[in-house]
Amino acid sequence: MKLEDIRILHQIKQLMPKNYIPKAELEKLEAAYKGYCEYCRYLQKYTSARFHNEHIIPIYLKGKSEFMNLAKACGYCNSKKHTFIEAIDPQTKHLVPLFHPRK
Repeated sequence: MKLEDIRILHQIKQLMPKNYIPKAELEKLEAAYKGYCEYCRYLQKYTSARFHNEHIIPIYLKGKSEFMNLAKACGYCNSKKHTFIEAIDPQTKHLVPLFHPRK
């Protein structure tokens, strides 16, 4: 690869949004997608809204845009989970990790 090509690729990478998901990773996610939200299991066919490609560990917490950190989520689950990875258990009052669909 020429030096100029490397410079161009570097410039393109800087222009990409931080939540950019590479095509190969999106293809893996789509291939594994079973038609339901990976959190609540709500079926896509019962809504006109598209499900979100959600980062399980948010990018701001160093989550990566790779298959093992991506999930299909309905709008409700994605908005409730937001950028959280932990929550207070209402029974024990302890901080516990949220459900991780890839584990």
